[in-house]
Amino acid sequence: MSQTPAKIRTPLTRVIRELVRRFAPLLFWAGAGVLLLIVSQFRSLEVNAAAIVQTRRVAVTSMIEGVIREITVDEHERVKAGQALVYMDDTMVQAQIKAAEAGIAQLKSELDAARLELQRDNRTDLRRFMSDEEDAELDVLDRITDLEADKASLAALDRLASDYARLAARNVIATQTAEMAAIERDAMKKKIEEGAKALEYARERLVEVKKRRLDFETHLASVDIDNSPLLSPLRDEIRVGEAELAELRTEAEHHVLRAPMDGQIVSFDYKYIAGQTVNYAAGQTVIEGDILMEVVDPKVTLINVWIPESILDDGITTGTEVTLTSRRPPKRSAQGTIIELAPRIQEFPLRLTPYPQKGQYGQKAIVGGVPSDAFLPGELLDAHFSK
Repeated sequence: MSQTPAKIRTPLTRVIRELVRRFAPLLFWAGAGVLLLIVSQFRSLEVNAAAIVQTRRVAVTSMIEGVIREITVDEHERVKAGQALVYMDDTMVQAQIKAAEAGIAQLKSELDAARLELQRDNRTDLRRFMSDEEDAELDVLDRITDLEADKASLAALDRLASDYARLAARNVIATQTAEMAAIERDAMKKKIEEGAKALEYARERLVEVKKRRLDFETHLASVDIDNSPLLSPLRDEIRVGEAELAELRTEAEHHVLRAPMDGQIVSFDYKYIAGQTVNYAAGQTVIEGDILMEVVDPKVTLINVWIPESILDDGITTGTEVTLTSRRPPKRSAQGTIIELAPRIQEFPLRLTPYPQKGQYGQKAIVGGVPSDAFLPGELLDAHFSK
């Protein structure tokens, strides 16, 4: 009879090694899945969202074509409303202003001289009226004196003629002598009558001359020499010159670019020169409408975050916490919270798009609760979201 061979038992260690060999991959992937599930509950999203500090920006724009003479501020410098930021070369307009000022000064000197001439003429006319009045008064006085003297002479002649008439009647003197005395007396009477008429005329003339003098003084009191028609041509020339000077000064003011508000200089714009991009600087030419720099309100409290479409389903909602980090050194970070989400997908701003020709889309969120001094106005940031 043949004997049945005895069974050989497999060692336990070998069995264990076989089981591990067969089921180790399954255990590995199961553990990895559990680990990923756990991590997904506490993970932070990757830094794949960008943000811009929201600001009120006002451009400082050239109002004329010209050459920059001086830029008085640096980037990020704080400025006050009305502060001069850029001076344009104003050599020509300043020369025109000086010429206009000299012309106006000359016209005003001529006006003052003409005004003094009018005053002198008025004083001369007044003195003439007063002299005429004095002459008329003297004429009246002279005629009164002559008339009184003639009256005294008449009284003497009248007595003499009476005496001669009595003497002639007694034949003491010749009749012819008495007649001559009577003729001389009658002649004096006629002279007195003519003198009285002349005195009346002289008095009338004195009244008329005095009235002319008083009327002229009243006229002078009511006349404004500055508004005299004789000065109108010079005044008109001065007004025209002053209007031209005002226009020149306005043009000169356009050569000074001032801060439109209290704020901070955040960027100097640039232009292309000889194929290269350069910042505006002294000596460069600008044209009307060129933006030389921007001023922003430094009191920043809101941040615009642009969330790519690829992570929109990762539970980002209103109230999600955001860690914001500056891209430019020195590195700064601040915490905030999403307070508003845009209702629809939008295209990213070009500043945030790595490849502008392709475009990128996502959802805009506004983050609040960020300290106002955490970042610079208009600064680009990276956003980290936490669930």
